[in-house]
Amino acid sequence: MNYLLYNFKVRKYPTIFLIFGIFISISILSFNISYTESLKNKDKILSLQESDYSLFTIGSTKQLNTIENHILNLSDKSYVNLSIPVSTTKNKDYTLVGVRFSDLQTYKPDIVNGSFFSKNQSNSNEKIAIVGSLLKKQIYKRNKTQYIKIKNEEFRVIGINKTINDINSIFIPMKTFFHMYGTEQIINIKILAANKLIKEQSYYKNIIKMMSEDSSLIDLKSESYNLSNYILTFISFLILIIAIINTINFTAFWIDERKKEIAIRKTVGATNSDIKKLIFNEILALSFTALILSIIVQSIIYFIINKLLILDFYLSISLKNLFLSSIVSIFISVISSLPAYTKSTKIEPAVILKEE
Repeated sequence: MNYLLYNFKVRKYPTIFLIFGIFISISILSFNISYTESLKNKDKILSLQESDYSLFTIGSTKQLNTIENHILNLSDKSYVNLSIPVSTTKNKDYTLVGVRFSDLQTYKPDIVNGSFFSKNQSNSNEKIAIVGSLLKKQIYKRNKTQYIKIKNEEFRVIGINKTINDINSIFIPMKTFFHMYGTEQIINIKILAANKLIKEQSYYKNIIKMMSEDSSLIDLKSESYNLSNYILTFISFLILIIAIINTINFTAFWIDERKKEIAIRKTVGATNSDIKKLIFNEILALSFTALILSIIVQSIIYFIINKLLILDFYLSISLKNLFLSSIVSIFISVISSLPAYTKSTKIEPAVILKEE
């Protein structure tokens, strides 16, 4: 580390350029990994196996109450929620979710400062709500009780939801949901039904059949819908290639600035193997420096993006991302060092020192 700092002091600009090149490469690749993971998880229920739930969206000119009986019957044997996007006059968009279930063990959201609905509460017409953690500022207190306004109606808050995919959502009982929005059109509604045998249930099949006739229906778990994930993976591969080429160019510039130093080292007895080891260790150290800077910068950017709700899903740096970024950092170090090895072995001390 001391030599790295000395190297930075003596060859400031070449070292900065090399770190910056690796930083940009890792950051772009890491962001793409985070974006791909977040996009994949956006419509996944992380606490459930994929085979244990169904998830689809419906677009229709029909009214919501058209499917009310089917949904209520389905929720007699499953955990079911309906969600719609809601826009407010203050441009604070959120997702409103109607919930009803027969067994809470099927799906357990991460609730703090309270509790999730009981079975009886989910089957009621009560004006109670579970509020996503990003919407806490909309909560107000009266007589030591927390409330939130939904469609200008007052709801008592009984818990705060910290589940990643639900932090910008408000959950209310299903019957209350239909009472408030039943006469509105099904323009864009998402339906989640969680049960191991969900696709075998007649009510589920009736909903699919009825809504497929004159509506647009998209299975959010289908391969065709997730095609974008494969495209993003391909883009990640292209970015990796560009990252390697970019780093090789910066490494060549870095080595050119060190010809005299390498010539002197060879003069005092350093072998080509010693020079190769020195180059690899330094590039590896610079790569991990760039990796740490990348993680810090990304964390700040993700915090701002999530805070301002710029995207409709939550960005984060996962352990998988950290692991892959570290592997990529080492890989870039190894590959970019190869041309540097070749260049350093061709340095003739007599020629270089004579030029100086």
